Amino acid sequence: MPSSPPPATPPRSSSPANGDDSDMEELSGAFAAMQSPHKRSRNNEDDELDELEGDDQSNAATGGGGGGQATVTPSPTSTGVNPNVAIIVKQYAARKKLKQEFLTEVDSFLQDSPEVQSGKFFVLLASLVTRVDDIITATPSFQISAELKKNINAYALSMILSSKVNSYKGESVTNALTAMLFRIPSLGIPATVETTPADHTLLTSAASDALTQARGTFKKILAKYMNLDIVSLGRQLTKNTKADISIPLLCRIALMRVVHSKYPGANFWDKLDRKLRRILTEAAGKPEALVRAFRFIYDEDVKKFPISGAAKIKETVDSFQEEVDTLIKATELDTAIALAAGAEAASTASAEAA
Repeated sequence: MPSSPPPATPPRSSSPANGDDSDMEELSGAFAAMQSPHKRSRNNEDDELDELEGDDQSNAATGGGGGGQATVTPSPTSTGVNPNVAIIVKQYAARKKLKQEFLTEVDSFLQDSPEVQSGKFFVLLASLVTRVDDIITATPSFQISAELKKNINAYALSMILSSKVNSYKGESVTNALTAMLFRIPSLGIPATVETTPADHTLLTSAASDALTQARGTFKKILAKYMNLDIVSLGRQLTKNTKADISIPLLCRIALMRVVHSKYPGANFWDKLDRKLRRILTEAAGKPEALVRAFRFIYDEDVKKFPISGAAKIKETVDSFQEEVDTLIKATELDTAIALAAGAEAASTASAEAA
C-alpha cells in the first residue's frame, strides 16, 4: 500500500506586527541548531538532504550513475555553524542595527567551535559585571539635595558664631562641622555616608564650601559696620541666621573686631585663629583665666564703641545655637564665661543708660 504523503508545513507568518516575535523564534531555532545539531527535529529539508546524500553515495558507488557528476551538499564545518544558521544570525544582527565592529565580532563568533563560543560568553559576562561595578564605585550613591545644602549653610553660620570653636579656618573646623552633621537625625543623612569614602568626601566638601561662604559673609559685614556698637554689630552679623544676641557671641565678635582693625586683608581669619589660640593657651584650661581674657576684650570694645540705649542682651544662647554648641562638645567653661561677662555687660549697659 502506498504511504500517505506527509502533511504540508504551514507557511511562516510574515506579518509586520509580529516581526520581533518572528525574529526571536527564528534566532532561537538557529541557536538551538548551533548548540545541538544532531538533536533538532527533522523537517522536509532534512528528508530532501537525505535523498540527495543517498543519490550521491549511489552515484559514487556506481561510478557516477551513467556519467553524471555527483551533487555536493554543503554541510557544517567542525568549527563553525550551519551556513543557514549563520545567514539567519547575520540578518538578525543587521536588523538590530549593530555597529560595524559588533557585526565583525558576530561573523568571527559564528566560526568558533561551541566550546570557544561558551568561553566568549563567560568573558563578556565578566566584562559587563566589571563595568557595572566600576560605575557603581565611581558614582556616589549620596547626593547633596537643595534642602540639605540649605541646612548645612545654616549650621556653618552657627559654627562661626559659636563660642565653642577653637579655630575658624582650616581642616579642624571643617571636620568638626562634618562630624556635627552626622549627629543631627533631622538632616536625614544616611549612616552609610560616614563609612563610604566617596559619599563622605562629598559631604565634607559641602561643609567646607559652606564655611568658606560664611567666613566671606561675616568679613564683609565686619568691614561695613566696624563703627557700630557691639550689640548693633552683633545684630548685623546674626541678621540672616538663627542666632540671637548673647554674651558669649558678643565676646567672640569683640575679638573679631580687634583683629579685623589690625588685619582687614586676606589673612584676617588666620590672624584671628592665632589670637584665639594664644588666649586658650594662656588660660591653660582655667575658667577664671578665660573669663578675664574675654572680659577685658569686651570691656575695651564697649569703651571704644559705647552701646546706645538700654540693650537687652541674653546671658545664654538660643536653643538652636545651644544645639550647635552642644554638638561641638560644649563644656562648663563657657557657662562661666557667659555668666561673668553677662554681669559685666548688664552693669555697663545700665550705666550707659543712666
